[in-house]
Amino acid sequence: MSKSLDNYIALTDSAEQMYGKVMSFRMRRWRNILNWQPALTREARKKIIGEVRDEKTNPRDAKMLLAFEIAKNYHGEKAAQKAQEIL
Repeated sequence: MSKSLDNYIALTDSAEQMYGKVMSFRMRRWRNILNWQPALTREARKKIIGEVRDEKTNPRDAKMLLAFEIAKNYHGEKAAQKAQEIL
């Protein structure tokens, strides 16, 4: 991620901004972010990536889960739910 390339998530971003940025990332980028998401266990991360790879899960659904977890970590569950509803 890079601020100069405008493909980063700032700690000061709102829940909606964080959620929206994750949803706008390309597949390769969200997988990299997923691997650094502390709210999900290593097994959960592997399962999500495997399900997307095996076409058992829509990539959009996996990105929504990641976006929700990131927004929840920094703004709480209610704000993450609101961001998910808005976007």
